[in-house]
Amino acid sequence: TGFLDAARLERALVGTVFSRVVVLDETESTNTDAAGCARGGASAGLVVATGHQRAGRGRFDRSWEAPPD
Repeated sequence: TGFLDAARLERALVGTVFSRVVVLDETESTNTDAAGCARGGASAGLVVATGHQRAGRGRFDRSWEAPPD
């Protein structure tokens, strides 16, 4: 996305406690995306970031939406 710089996030995060950064233009839910990656064999420390989240879930199953950028 224009707002999130994937390369910059990778440089800042990978090698600390994080192993991989996935940046999406938009998604329904970063949590759902991360869970899918985990089921597909992704290692611990995966970060999923997005410029626009439309239907995420927070604690206690509360809805969560991140407006564009």
